[in-house]
Amino acid sequence: KFPEEVREGVNVEFEGAGDQKGEVVTRHKKDCGLCAMALDVFASTFGTEAGTCALNFIPTGGLFLTGGIPPKLLASYPELLLGPDSPFQRAFGDKGRLSPLLETIPVFLVKTNDLGIRGARVVALKDLKRHQRKIAL
Repeated sequence: KFPEEVREGVNVEFEGAGDQKGEVVTRHKKDCGLCAMALDVFASTFGTEAGTCALNFIPTGGLFLTGGIPPKLLASYPELLLGPDSPFQRAFGDKGRLSPLLETIPVFLVKTNDLGIRGARVVALKDLKRHQRKIAL
């Protein structure tokens, strides 16, 4: 859609990156217009989906965002996620007459990479305790 924005060196690197294409795009944001556009679209789309999720669940204690991509973006380009004028925040709050509700919901970014393992540990410990109670009876 934007052939004039394609940089041959970046494109070759991107095509050969396998499942690390996102890392290539992130690394070239400052020297490749297409990479910058892709990251802006990602941050906006992420904000839109987070806002929709917040409207579905109305998490008054806050919306906790997890996963591997947001912490990496935050480390490299915090302006995509933080601040009222960031693509993420603009899209998060762009919900028409429901926008004021979203202003009351704090958004937290979970930076840990082992959240799934921590959750599995909690479930395993609960199961173990339940099993031990059955044996003790």
